[in-house]
Amino acid sequence: MRKLVTISAFCISLTLSCSAFATSPIQGSADSNSTKHVVQAKETLNGIATTYGISLEKISDFNNIANPNQIIIGQTLFIPINNAANTAAKPTTSVVAQKTATPPASAPKVNYIVKPRDTLHSIAVRHGLTVEQVQAANNIDNPNILKIGQVLTLPGAKQVKTVASRSDDRERSRQSRESRELASDIVDYAKEFLGCSYSYGASGPKSFDCSGFTMYVYDNFDISLPHSSTSQAKKGEYVRKDDLAKGDLVFFETSSRGISHVGLYIGGGKFIHASTSARDVEISSLSETYYAKRYVTARRVL
Repeated sequence: MRKLVTISAFCISLTLSCSAFATSPIQGSADSNSTKHVVQAKETLNGIATTYGISLEKISDFNNIANPNQIIIGQTLFIPINNAANTAAKPTTSVVAQKTATPPASAPKVNYIVKPRDTLHSIAVRHGLTVEQVQAANNIDNPNILKIGQVLTLPGAKQVKTVASRSDDRERSRQSRESRELASDIVDYAKEFLGCSYSYGASGPKSFDCSGFTMYVYDNFDISLPHSSTSQAKKGEYVRKDDLAKGDLVFFETSSRGISHVGLYIGGGKFIHASTSARDVEISSLSETYYAKRYVTARRVL
């Protein structure tokens, strides 16, 4: 009898263990229609779309994002996978819960790209660190020597949740002011070529085609663009037509083959471009019937 009781208890225990195993989630499983991406500092929706090889519009629609220029650091985006399953329904709450993992309880490290006018002291103060901590983390002997574009590791830096737009913190505002000043210089330089002749395949300085003109103007400010309107449309950040600023590139479909023309926005609803062999480099209005009907998109490369 004692042996029978022992065997019964063992069977019950085995049954409960199997049930628990069957109901536990499988680690590493993923929704077949999407993958999760957590927004990092400095990221843009356009950059994320490029990384995953899909269009900005698909990510916006999939995540119900009304303004692609406003994403939040730490925001979770679901990226639709580029296959036939893209038309399936969006991930449910259960999928989100299954894919979310608790980050390790260790001091966070933030990568920071050095910008014009930055000092080691200003970077340290801005992130709640001492100069010595930043020096030690990056093996910096001389705190007075920094290079623009240099990537610094900031150990245990304070994570401040901010909206990724130019107007929401002082640093972005400073960058925005510098970009506006640069954009004005670019526009003024572009106007120096008004009346220059149009020639297909030409890239200056006496004659241009449309992409050759924008490439030549930006190259004077050490900004590299390809000699193709289609390729230029893949650069920079997407800009809504209502949010255009000086220096933005505007693109048009003037043939049945997609984007085939580019111009440089100069403000006031107008843009400068190498138009045609009959009209040369000139200023046109986005509201003109011809261009209004053929407008496709805009990009900000500053």
